Amino acid sequence: MRINAHLVDASTVGQIWAERFEGPFTDVFKLQDQVTGQIVAALQLKLVPGKATLAVSGDTDDPEAYQAFRRAIEARRTDTPSGTVEASGHLRQALALDADFGAAAAELAWLHWDADDARRQALGLSWTEIDDELYGNLAIAAGNPSPGYYQLISELLVREHRSDEAVAALQKAIALDPSDSWTYEGLSQALIFNGRPAEGRTFLEAALRVDPGWTEWRHYQAGLAAFGQGRYEEAVAQLEQVDVRSPNPWTKFYGLHVLVAALAHLDRLPEAASALEQLRSVLSERQEGQPNLLIAQQFFVYKRPEDIVRLLDGLRKAGVSELPAGVEPGSAERMNGVDISNLIIGHELTGRQILPDVSAYHAVIAADGSVTRTVGEEVVTGRMWVQGDSLCSAYPRKLTGCGAVFRNLDGTSGATNEYILLSRIKRYEFRSRSSSTSLRLQRP
Repeated sequence: MRINAHLVDASTVGQIWAERFEGPFTDVFKLQDQVTGQIVAALQLKLVPGKATLAVSGDTDDPEAYQAFRRAIEARRTDTPSGTVEASGHLRQALALDADFGAAAAELAWLHWDADDARRQALGLSWTEIDDELYGNLAIAAGNPSPGYYQLISELLVREHRSDEAVAALQKAIALDPSDSWTYEGLSQALIFNGRPAEGRTFLEAALRVDPGWTEWRHYQAGLAAFGQGRYEEAVAQLEQVDVRSPNPWTKFYGLHVLVAALAHLDRLPEAASALEQLRSVLSERQEGQPNLLIAQQFFVYKRPEDIVRLLDGLRKAGVSELPAGVEPGSAERMNGVDISNLIIGHELTGRQILPDVSAYHAVIAADGSVTRTVGEEVVTGRMWVQGDSLCSAYPRKLTGCGAVFRNLDGTSGATNEYILLSRIKRYEFRSRSSSTSLRLQRP
């Protein structure tokens, strides 16, 4: 293997220093240390103590495992279902060669987190199996955590409405490798959803310094940060850089939601209508149905109420419907946020899930919103809160979901169907009673 290293003054394009390094591939890590040492000496830098070999936690000392890992990274960059399948094979090979290769396990977990329906089908997995692969590989990665591990942990924490913890997790990733641009991008997103968009933009700038060049995802993040500060013209200018023909499903999914809302806030309604048509096309590709506010609330996990209100108001102004088409129950009356809070928080709910299948349903919600929910045989703990006129919840491995609550005008207490909770894909009938658990929690 031969490596040619050049240090160039970007302002003059003049060469400052150059060196050639040669050695067998089996000595790749020894060679890497040699290259690093020479470059550090040339730059007259001092690395963080303990980082002189750049042995970032989560790495491997097996050259073949490392080579398989790099091949996986290149395959994933194609942003295609076939590239996802190829990357999965390389990562499994890397872990077979080194079971403690934390970075490979984290990347395999990321691969399943990023899967849309086309990638899921290409992998030949059900959605349950996708989740099992995601969390199973994440558990392996936890044994030798890499920056990628903390980046994914942060992503999941954000989606569970725990953005404070997400920011703390990314600080650990920076400590492991201050030169990983993905960490700064993740920190930018976590801070924006945490209600700190200006600070989030500064970490996007940090990502650009570490790894120069604008990507579509970075344009989306810049647009999201500007939108969070009410700078709608700037948001539109950034979001219009996102290519809706991109094979990456997530950038255009997120970007178009914010673009529609920003254009509507600017009263550029014909352009908002055009962007909304593009969003409909993207959601159709993802088999998500028509645009509606429950989708937006599921994926835009703002901590502060005013931030989600800004997005939802813009989407409403552009004509986005409140609920999925054709699901609003008959003989029912939708409840507002105050009534939902009085009905749910500090109460015990008993009834049944009736869609997508029929199962017994029971939930105990404390005064602080913490909840223990049972559906059939499954028991999970998480949190519930009222967001506008919707009821939202987040559970580990379930993440965030929001729904509308209705009074069932034909329901009775005996039939435990006085109320209806309608989410994007599920429907519950229940009755509500004051929870003794929550009352105990309120006593001094």
